[in-house]
Amino acid sequence: ETFSVSTVAACIRPFGNCAEHLTEECVQEYLMPAVERIVGYVEGLSDADLKKESKNEARTDVFSHIIRACRSLCLRCPDREGMPEKLEGVSLGLYLRLLQTSSFNGKMNALNEINKMITTLTGYRHGNEYSDWLTSTRLAEWIHEKEVLPILLRDNLHQPQYVEKLERIVRFIIKEKVMSLSDLDSIWAAQAGKHEAIVKNVHDLLAHLAWDFSAEQLDHLFVCFQASWLSASKKGQEKLLELIRRLAEDDKEGMMAGKVLKLLWNLAHNEDCPPDIMDQALSALVKILDYSCSQESEQQKMGWILDCVDELKANQWVLPSLKLIKDISSVFPPPPAGTMQPRQARHNVYRSEALTQVNADRGLLALVCTNLCQYMETVRALVKDKVVEELDVETYCPDGRYSHATHLQERLNFVRYVLRDGQLWL
Repeated sequence: ETFSVSTVAACIRPFGNCAEHLTEECVQEYLMPAVERIVGYVEGLSDADLKKESKNEARTDVFSHIIRACRSLCLRCPDREGMPEKLEGVSLGLYLRLLQTSSFNGKMNALNEINKMITTLTGYRHGNEYSDWLTSTRLAEWIHEKEVLPILLRDNLHQPQYVEKLERIVRFIIKEKVMSLSDLDSIWAAQAGKHEAIVKNVHDLLAHLAWDFSAEQLDHLFVCFQASWLSASKKGQEKLLELIRRLAEDDKEGMMAGKVLKLLWNLAHNEDCPPDIMDQALSALVKILDYSCSQESEQQKMGWILDCVDELKANQWVLPSLKLIKDISSVFPPPPAGTMQPRQARHNVYRSEALTQVNADRGLLALVCTNLCQYMETVRALVKDKVVEELDVETYCPDGRYSHATHLQERLNFVRYVLRDGQLWL
């Protein structure tokens, strides 16, 4: 007669609970034959049996009760050749099959058991209820070889509690150095084009894991960001910007922030980037610089200002560069009223000093004024040669982005800003 899984669990569980009070001889003679049959029984369960037993959410996790009881008994008989190893292999196989069922309850039970293994094997819990065969290295290799991560990413990502348990597994395989770049691709692809709840959960997952990634994995993640940027909707680009900005938060050393700033710079330079999205990218860049905890934050700000000056010299990306110089320099504090302290007597650089230094080193004012004259000469030539029939200053966009009026006004406003806040003369 075939017993149900619940009946088997009810029969073996009491012996598992009192295993430490039984002598090795008693377990060896009377209970190990039953354990061997139960292990074979669990191994032979069909997918239909697994689905049936795990589908009813009111039912306790009978599979875990069976495995736990058999494990407790096996550990009382360490000389039982191959039995502990076989039991651990069967239990891992059972959890893998449960993860592949359509039952959310079954998947969560399997996730709970795998996470419990991780917690115990990595030393976060006292004692070890598993056999010596099962180590953290062997568990990580099993997760990698059986492609557990792609299985977990198939569905249920809209469930926060599911993603929370998934995060623990991903962090474990990162620390065990078995997570591949293709695994990272799978995580990123899991949210592409999906419901915003899934997008949010996957973005949260990546933000939590970012500090555990290796340099290679982090660089690859940024490549994924750039590739998605090209095909993302406007809303998708906004969410991506938010994720990128989050990665730079709480960066004390400036390592993550430096990578994020370069990524934002590259994304803002994309020709297909709408002006409002570009403004959001540049605002995020300025915000990261403003809240930087790095000891070299002032040099970092000056470095980005000089990068913008280089763009002006090349007569490319002019208006965004002017805006960025203005926004970054505005992060520097204004000089106090009255007489300023000597630079050596204080730690911070004032806004007027930053602008004066850039103007002295790179000729900022002369550069912008020359650029304005060149721009006007180009527009006049277009009108003279009748390339432009009627020039409406509000609608004509020489670069396809900004109107003629904006080109003029932004340059003039920038000159006024530098003269005023830099305390300079034209």
